[in-house]
This record gives sequence, C-alpha cells and structure tokens, in this order.
Amino acid sequence: MRYFLTTFIICAIISLVGFGYFFVLPQYQKGKQEKFVPIEVDKEGFAKKVLHDGELADIFDTDTALTIMGDENSALRVVVFYDYNCPYCVIEETTLHEAMEARDDVRVVIRPVPFMGEDSFAMAKLAMAAARMGVFPAFHKTIFATQGKMDVDRAIDVLDTAGLPVIDMLRMSDQVEIGEAIEYNQKLAIEVGAHYVPSFVIGRRLYMPMERDTRPEEFLQMFDEEIANEAASEFTVPKNNAPANAAVQNPAAPDSTPQDSEPQNSQEEAPQ
Repeated sequence: MRYFLTTFIICAIISLVGFGYFFVLPQYQKGKQEKFVPIEVDKEGFAKKVLHDGELADIFDTDTALTIMGDENSALRVVVFYDYNCPYCVIEETTLHEAMEARDDVRVVIRPVPFMGEDSFAMAKLAMAAARMGVFPAFHKTIFATQGKMDVDRAIDVLDTAGLPVIDMLRMSDQVEIGEAIEYNQKLAIEVGAHYVPSFVIGRRLYMPMERDTRPEEFLQMFDEEIANEAASEFTVPKNNAPANAAVQNPAAPDSTPQDSEPQNSQEEAPQ
C-alpha cells in the first residue's frame, strides 16, 4: 500500500511539473513578450520611428469636423491625439495657438483618446457627438477654457452655460458607433506609437514633448520643415472633406475599456 501511495505522489508531482513547464511557463513567457512597451522618444520629443504610408493614411483619415485650427486649403495637416483630462494637452495647445497666430497654412485636427480612464472616455464621446452636430469648435473651446478634471456632470454645466445643445449631445454620445470610434482612436494611437498625450503627427513625424514644453517658434520650425518635406515627398496627406457624421465611420477596435492611469513624467501614458 505504501508503495502504491508513494508511486501515486511521485506521478502527481511529475504531472504538476510537466503542466507548469509545458503550459504555464509558455503562457507566462507569452504574456511577458506581449507586455506594452512605450515607444522611444529622443531628447527633442520625436519618436524614434518613421511613420510608413499605411500608418499615415490611417492617422489622417479622420473627420474634418474635429478641426480646431485652419481649413481644408491649409498646406499642412496636423493630427493631435488628445485626452480631455490631460493638463499637458492644454499647455501644448496654448502654445500651438500662439504659434498659429503667425500663420494660416496649417490645419489642426483632434483625435480624442481616453488614456486617462472612464471620464476621458465619456468626454471623447461627447467630442465626437459635438462633431456630428457641427458644434465641435465651440465644444472644444469651452472645455479647453475650463480648468481642472472634467467629467460628464461638470461638462454638462459648462456646456449648458455656453449655450450648447447638451441634452442632444449626450443622447448622441451614447450611440454604439461613437464608442467604437473612440476605441479605434485609442487602438490606432497605440499601434502607430502615439503612446502619450498629447501626441502630434506633423507630416511624417510623430512628436511627443516629453518632460519639456514646446515653444511657439519650435512649432513654427516643425511646420516649415514638414511643408518642405511634403512638397518633396511622393506621399500626399489625404484631404478628407467628409461630413461630420464620418467621425464614427472608422472600423471598431477590439474591446478595450480604458482603465484609469496616472501621469507619467510630463505626459499621460497609454493604458497598458
């Protein structure tokens, strides 16, 4: 009896070890390999990668109703991955407005992302709804001018005070396709390397001002360089003049409900 008990225990131990080696360990290693790794950024804030034509086409295939500066005739188009609860987004946009006072040949379009959690997800959906209703510039200006953390309740107060159609905006923001468009924005940002907010796609370059504040003259220099580069390049930035409801025509991303995240250095990092 003791012999059989000993044999049973030895076999059980061997089975557990084998299970751990052939199943648990590979799954653990797979999880380690798939762990999110933030993109490298040089000391000037540029990502250490070149955006290829396919990525650029996806990034610039966005709704023109989300424009905050410039128009469809602008020589250069800039896309900003933007979180409405990111204080650094406000700082950089303030500088961007200063730079844009000197010129009118750059168009700036927002891609709302919910890197900082559920409140940011709700705000991004409101932004998309505002775009569909044709009131995005007023929406963005109102939220941009409001200090502090923003959630739906606070947004309702400030937007209503500004005379915007808040109830209709809330109703539209609950549409499934708008939520899917926001999830797509986040998925796209992570795939192309825009792992922090704000992230600026300026021409072919991905700019993320890490641990520094951009000066107006630096934005102006980037614009001039990229307009010159674009003129010499075979790739042409698509000029999407789709109507406002095109904001929700992007394909849906896999389920990726945003989780609350803490500030990383001078920017907010993508949820892992």
